[in-house]
Amino acid sequence: RGSQYVEYENRRTGERLYREFYDLKEDRWQVENLLRSGGQRARKRAARAARTLRAIVDCSGNECP
Repeated sequence: RGSQYVEYENRRTGERLYREFYDLKEDRWQVENLLRSGGQRARKRAARAARTLRAIVDCSGNECP
């Protein structure tokens, strides 16, 4: 676990406005957004985190991960 994925969205439209992904082991102060500078590996890790976030947001009760 040493990463953080964040999405910002417009509450009215649901449009995703901005995303951030940080390696907390290497960048604990969250200075370098890896979606801008981290390359293909960081984008794959962020995509996995985005899928997990969607699963959590869209679930309820016992079906939640």
